[in-house]
Amino acid sequence: MSKITLLCLILQVAFVSAQFGWLLDMFGFSEPKSPGTPKVITKQDEMRMEAPELITSKGYPCERHWVTTWDGYILELQRIPHGRHSNTTSDQRPVALLQHGTASSSKSWLLNSADKSLPFVLADAGVDVWLGNNRGNIYSKNHTFLSPSQYGFWDFSWDEMAEYDLPAEIDYILDITKDKQLYYVGHSQGSTIGFAKFSEHPYFARKIKHFIALAPVAHVGHVTSGLRQLVPFTKQIKIFLDMFRGGEVKGGSQMSKVMSNLLYNGLGEDLSMQGLSFLIGDANGRSIDKSRIDVYNAQLPSSTSAKLLMHWAQAVNTNQFQHFDYGASDNQRRYRQPTPPLYYPSNITVPVAIFTGRKDALADPTDVSWLLTQINVTHDIDIPWYNHLSLILGSDVEYVIYPHLVPIITGQTWSPKPDHDTPGKVQGIDSHPQNNIKAPPRNHRTHRLRPPPVNRAPISALPKVFLIDFGFVVVVVVVVVVVVVVVVVVVVIVAAAAAAVVVVVVVVLVVVVVVIVYTSCGSSSRSSSSGT
Repeated sequence: MSKITLLCLILQVAFVSAQFGWLLDMFGFSEPKSPGTPKVITKQDEMRMEAPELITSKGYPCERHWVTTWDGYILELQRIPHGRHSNTTSDQRPVALLQHGTASSSKSWLLNSADKSLPFVLADAGVDVWLGNNRGNIYSKNHTFLSPSQYGFWDFSWDEMAEYDLPAEIDYILDITKDKQLYYVGHSQGSTIGFAKFSEHPYFARKIKHFIALAPVAHVGHVTSGLRQLVPFTKQIKIFLDMFRGGEVKGGSQMSKVMSNLLYNGLGEDLSMQGLSFLIGDANGRSIDKSRIDVYNAQLPSSTSAKLLMHWAQAVNTNQFQHFDYGASDNQRRYRQPTPPLYYPSNITVPVAIFTGRKDALADPTDVSWLLTQINVTHDIDIPWYNHLSLILGSDVEYVIYPHLVPIITGQTWSPKPDHDTPGKVQGIDSHPQNNIKAPPRNHRTHRLRPPPVNRAPISALPKVFLIDFGFVVVVVVVVVVVVVVVVVVVVIVAAAAAAVVVVVVVVLVVVVVVIVYTSCGSSSRSSSSGT
């Protein structure tokens, strides 16, 4: 099967899933509204579970928290406060925030067995684990005044995730735990927003004790994923999504559940593995747990915005780690320069541990090599047979990743549980010679990219529509309050007939004042923008 044919098939399935999911509901293929936790958990049960159920079904406690960002998005955090066999909640425990990748959710960390899923491994090792969810995904689809049915809700890229989502989550966690620092673990785009935020706000980065980047992404000019074939058509795709889906790229649909049921019954597994290899890199061998491919397919991906995908297409085309490109005129207004500003990872002072896969089609080794020259690397673990998802869903992560990762957070050595086939024997890297990592050392150059000495204004990451609407709402609220007060005073003091005339005059005057103020504010902002 050619790559083009496979791509067309994937797009057709996605389209049918998005447009005709209601038909599948009629025949009982959709996910239950309130699934209960069964006594005996099967893979089919896991294919229908939400993140809190995936946690509690394995015997771990789960807390749900919500935090509101500065621009109004309501994000859900899931917390695993302690391990399965311990209820210790000491203040001395390290705190870790795990952030998912593009078009994903906290579910992505929870789809393997407990001994292979990082949140459970960390919780059992004595870590206070928090799982983040970026705006737009299944757990963060609420807003203080916008609805997901409105285009404005989906008018965001990963710039806003770095500027608003990440600090809101980190500040909330530190406030709850009363800690001053936490460990940040980002997979794929989760690492991207970390590199972006910590490079532009070094003071905020002091809240991070160690940054652990799994399949790190900054430059993406060398991606080999089949998705690269869609890059020339991203504008047309965005127009289509804006027209028919309000700017949303929908995920986690009913069709995914149906396809997963087919995979569960042994149908289409080869096709599914081909599709994964096409998107993320070689998915054969030990790079991913094939026995759970049906669970992965059912639970991934989640919703995101078309604008965010446009941002990634821009990054592929330019091979630059930069803000979203709005065009020369809007860039001038937002950034005070005609081109989008670059992010400079070299500004990051936080120690960074890098975990990569040699067969990763999205975090290509060439792009990662550039990143390594820019940051303060404490660990550089490169797995020759891993792809983009292997770092969180690999079949042998407990042998090749966690013995390096867990000690960074706990400060103690870690190894997998004893081998049940050989009592007393511990399955570690040493007992699996084929897993020993003997990758050649990377070329760590000392030269780092430094930002030019320009004095640019901080990014105004809110969409233009949002800024206008919010300012207008504030003005209208103030005007309404003033009008009500004036009307009450006039009615009390003046006769009813005279009051009516006065009210009309006051309302007209207030409306005129509002128009003048609003117009002057808009013109002044435009003049200040053009003047810089």
